[in-house]
Amino acid sequence: MQAASAACSLLDVLGSVPDPRGRQGRRCPVGSLLAVLILAAMNGDSSLRDMWLLSKAHTELLTARLSFNRQCIPALETFKAWPAACDAERISLVAAPPGT
Repeated sequence: MQAASAACSLLDVLGSVPDPRGRQGRRCPVGSLLAVLILAAMNGDSSLRDMWLLSKAHTELLTARLSFNRQCIPALETFKAWPAACDAERISLVAAPPGT
């Protein structure tokens, strides 16, 4: 059996997720954004709006523990931008001709 690799936290893993958003859309670290979405989903929320509302209701707690740049929860548009950027990247990868 191989030795276990160095332990890393879920936030470390989420922070290593590629961020397909444009430079202007990266005010909020993707790891923190994904952590909020996961927590909200575990709470039973299934829409981005509900996830955002839950995060707004717990702003102080979340910003104290996650690395949000402005110590506030991002706007709903930010919550919508990451999945949209992922979809756009996936579509461009699928549509790209072989060898590009």
